[in-house]
Amino acid sequence: MERTELLIEAEQFQDYGGWTLDSQFVDEMGSAYLLANGIGKPVKDANTEIEIPEAGEYRVWIRTKDWVPDAHPGQFQLLINGKPLPKNFGASGMGWSWELTEHVHLPAGKITLTLHDLTGFYGRCDAIYLTNTTIVPIDYPQTAARNWRKRLLNLPMDQVKTKEYDIIVVGGGIPGCCAAYTAAKQGYRVALLHELEYLGGNASKEVGLTPEGQTGGLVDKLSRRLENGDIAATQILQDLPNCDLFLGMHVFDVHTDGKQKINSVTAINVKNSQETTFSGKIFIDCSGRAILGVLGGAATLFGQESQADFGESLAPETADQMHHGDTVMFRTEMEQEAVAFPDVPWAEKVAKDYADLSGQIGPITSSNGPGPYENQPGPHVGPEMPKPIRQTDGSWKNPMSLPKTHFWEYGQWLDPYASKEEIRDHLLCAIIGTYSNVRKKAPEKYRKLLTYLANVLATGAFRNYLGDYVLTENDIRQHTAFPDAIVTNAGAFCLHYPGNPKYDFRLGNWKWVERDFKPYTVPFRCLYSADLTNVLCAGKHISATHIASSTVKLIGNGGQHGIVVGTAAGLCLKYGISPRELGLKKIQQLREETDPYWN
Repeated sequence: MERTELLIEAEQFQDYGGWTLDSQFVDEMGSAYLLANGIGKPVKDANTEIEIPEAGEYRVWIRTKDWVPDAHPGQFQLLINGKPLPKNFGASGMGWSWELTEHVHLPAGKITLTLHDLTGFYGRCDAIYLTNTTIVPIDYPQTAARNWRKRLLNLPMDQVKTKEYDIIVVGGGIPGCCAAYTAAKQGYRVALLHELEYLGGNASKEVGLTPEGQTGGLVDKLSRRLENGDIAATQILQDLPNCDLFLGMHVFDVHTDGKQKINSVTAINVKNSQETTFSGKIFIDCSGRAILGVLGGAATLFGQESQADFGESLAPETADQMHHGDTVMFRTEMEQEAVAFPDVPWAEKVAKDYADLSGQIGPITSSNGPGPYENQPGPHVGPEMPKPIRQTDGSWKNPMSLPKTHFWEYGQWLDPYASKEEIRDHLLCAIIGTYSNVRKKAPEKYRKLLTYLANVLATGAFRNYLGDYVLTENDIRQHTAFPDAIVTNAGAFCLHYPGNPKYDFRLGNWKWVERDFKPYTVPFRCLYSADLTNVLCAGKHISATHIASSTVKLIGNGGQHGIVVGTAAGLCLKYGISPRELGLKKIQQLREETDPYWN
């Protein structure tokens, strides 16, 4: 019998069924994977056909994760030609790892592999490895794992597909969409690389927030919500002849000239694992996590600066590594009859006795609400919360009684590059456990169905570029008149603080400080890296302090930055100058060319 090794990545299944492609955590666990997001109801089977070259006895390995190791809620089966293997997967008590089933007889020819979800509670499958040898599959994070997969998938070891562009935009949130649009409208060849399936970032179909801050004009045009939940930007950008849209492309490496200039970035296609190098002249980072700066060695700001650092009244006395956390969106709806739901002690362990489901995402049009979205009663079971009172300065007394989506937040002290999946999973447990608590406390009146629970995180701000200027709280409060003022932003300081004494998935406090209610300006010097000479940036990671970025981060504001940097990239190419030189020599022209996009 000839040696056989077959690797089937779950994301390459021909039919996902009810399973969902999850590509948020490639840097952490090495790959995209299929996720069974059924909110307690098993999802439809995923299926694919493969060819077995020779009949015989095989060892079957599946890379999966037991995401709650003491309870195993994400169990599933692998069926071969409709027959399940003798063990369930996702119940090993381990994180991402390969689980083995031995002595499996496979016939020669075509066979069908089926992922059969058993619980509806976030079972996950990365890959299946079939072999008639004793070879043990290589696991991440070993570098060898990438090469092992390439060999088995017949992919080139080097990035042989090279595409050349004038301008490359990394990150397809609203800032990235605006940047790609204004860059392409100048006639330059533009690539927009985005790691998820849908454009929009926190405004995407996968999350659903409505842009706030300074909106209007191009921001409204691109973020317009369609009936299917997607945003208009997808079709608009696809219709631009010189703008190439690459969805499901995760950037994981940059290549510099050895000094201060990026020449290219390498991204992996999350569905087929093909690595592609994109060469460009100007790069625009709209990732929300300063990824080009991190990979390219540029200086950045992380965590909270102290009061002494920039003289900010809202800053802590001592600098620390705390940052804004992440949120999972959910929604409930009322049913005419009582609805069943499984027992979830593993989720209640995280939720404890919390029993308030306020802070739900509305159906497309609204971001914060008490829920449910049909036929109240309200969502709170237990002692009444103190009434929130809006004060004359725009701040709130008793703010934690408001029904805000971002009050469900976790991860403020965790590494946002290495712990995203842990953060998401903790929030899933918290919401599922809270839902179960509410149902148990008031079953006679609480006929809510948990109809939507996102698997894609709404991400907070945590790292900022260091530009030639750092925007501060005082600049915003005092309306500093910058000589290179280029964009107007609006909105309150929106500061999230962990530290709830009992529930770690709920904020301890929230500050919403509206100042004088007036918009403020951002200088162009905040929209590029001080170290990387051909990198511009837009969105929540521009050059600003933690306090300043708490208002800069609003989606509409980031879109305005995107308008500017997309236009600026074109002018840099037109005149053969760097962003820094553009700000010194051509700021008035930049103002004039961005003006049509504001209204």
